[in-house]
Amino acid sequence: MKYLLLFTIGPVQGFISKSRKAQDLYNGSIILSDLIKFSISKLPMNPKVIFPNNGNQNDKSFYPNRFLAVVETDNPKEMGKQLEEKVNGYFKSKAKSLKDKYNENMSESLKNKFNKQINDFPDIFWTMLPYNENDYKNSYKRIEQNMGAIKNIREFSQNEEIGRKCSICGERDVIFYNPRKNNKQKDIIPRYLNEFVKVKDNIISEGEGLCGLCFVKRYYKKPGNKSTAEIAALNAVNKLNEKGDLLKEYISFFKPNDFNYEFLFEENLTQDMLKEYVRDNDFKVYYEITEKYKQIMSSLKDEKIKLSGYYAIVLSDGDSMGSWLSGERIRDDVNLLDFHNELSCALQKFAKYSSEYLDNSGYGKTIYTGGEDFMGFISISKLFEVEMKLRSKFDDYVNNPLKDYFKDSNDNITFSAGIVIAHYKTPLNEVLKTVRAMEEYAKDIDDQKDAFSISVLKRSGEIVKSRYKWKMNDYYILNRLDEIIKRIIDSEFSVTFINKLHNEFYLIGEGNDEEGYLNKMIKTELGKLISRACLIKKDDNEDKKEYENRKNDAINKMTEEVFSLYSKDFNNFISILRICEFLMREGYYVN
Repeated sequence: MKYLLLFTIGPVQGFISKSRKAQDLYNGSIILSDLIKFSISKLPMNPKVIFPNNGNQNDKSFYPNRFLAVVETDNPKEMGKQLEEKVNGYFKSKAKSLKDKYNENMSESLKNKFNKQINDFPDIFWTMLPYNENDYKNSYKRIEQNMGAIKNIREFSQNEEIGRKCSICGERDVIFYNPRKNNKQKDIIPRYLNEFVKVKDNIISEGEGLCGLCFVKRYYKKPGNKSTAEIAALNAVNKLNEKGDLLKEYISFFKPNDFNYEFLFEENLTQDMLKEYVRDNDFKVYYEITEKYKQIMSSLKDEKIKLSGYYAIVLSDGDSMGSWLSGERIRDDVNLLDFHNELSCALQKFAKYSSEYLDNSGYGKTIYTGGEDFMGFISISKLFEVEMKLRSKFDDYVNNPLKDYFKDSNDNITFSAGIVIAHYKTPLNEVLKTVRAMEEYAKDIDDQKDAFSISVLKRSGEIVKSRYKWKMNDYYILNRLDEIIKRIIDSEFSVTFINKLHNEFYLIGEGNDEEGYLNKMIKTELGKLISRACLIKKDDNEDKKEYENRKNDAINKMTEEVFSLYSKDFNNFISILRICEFLMREGYYVN
């Protein structure tokens, strides 16, 4: 007999976002993807998988944390239990294989604690209903309702561990620890850490302790993905690789396959920090590293490339997907199953494109992508270009092929995104909390959503944030910002007008401008400030009138472009301009 099966694995945000290093973040998403991929592979008797449609993709493709499939079985309850047991067994075997290399140093009590800690993961929920292809719409509605009801009833397990807590999750006891050394080179053992496995490598930092589950997450895949420091330095790294072997020569001073991109930043070039990474621990090597670093900085200066310590992380998610999946926004004569199959295929094609585009462009690194949901690191030098590319390609891959299904031809499937710009030394877990909040802030812009929000977490502690719809008055906001930045980078205008405008109007805030007086005041003053900030010089081959006309045209165009960002909220308006100023200062690059 055929059944409709909905199967989910979690926790998603709770598991992925508890990360101290980029490696934790990458591996957290890979683990969930691998578990869903494995569970689909264990479905019996040629199942028909509706979501996700990964049929034409290779093993490197990401899978979302759930799947919907039509399966054949005579005993649905037993089949569901067996599938759950297989997934649990698969994860436990992976965890055990990672732990086994430390077995000789583990007491029986630590082994038991490890097993107990990994037993609580993953959370698996599934539900099945008899499948009737002619009544798929109602079956889908019921199975989603059932899943919602199941997730509202959760089993609770009491954590009775009372020792030192894990550096990543802060919930479970430390099992694996990398001790710091005192002045006499003896291990420093913190309080409440009575028993542990000593780990000496650069995967676990000195003074860092991990529980069993977070150890599995840290070691699941070998380090090789880009760190936040490498993402921050990506523009400089790309340029250095284009110019010659200077960077390779610098890296050669360090242990093979153990270069930390934090050593591209001068603040980290101390003997204390370098000693764990350098190839030969002697004074001559430190001197050579310093000299080679000076050559790197000189080369970047000649190329006018800024080595920024800031990177961007982007989190996006589909808007009101429930209304699309339920069939509410598609034509009444459309078969919902057909729409689901086409939508699933379109979303997976976009997921494949977005991952390959970002990873191969040299501009960043994908953390996960499951279709309309996406998380990735992006170099701030190409932030707007990358985001605009992904937003426009979403229409190409998803909306355009599905238009015939839509009830309203002007309607579109959309997504909203949160963007956070942070320093590589800002704790990653704080950055992840902020980007999640920014995604929600973007979605809260209005009922239609289809927006982005952006926040800068400065090292000084100041936070600047702003949000906009992707599109206003038939133009994309990110393209408009790109145009404004280009005019300033090309030395047509200085950025002084931004700070002066902020100083003159910052007390107004959102205000109440029903009569439009504030609107007129800001536009008039903006025109004056931009005129004073104009740096356009007279060409030798043009007369004074031609020069004045060219200059006035540029001032008027710049004023219109900047003022087009204003919409009754001065704080939001000035914040996006201040963010643009920050990006220019930190190395934003325009083709």
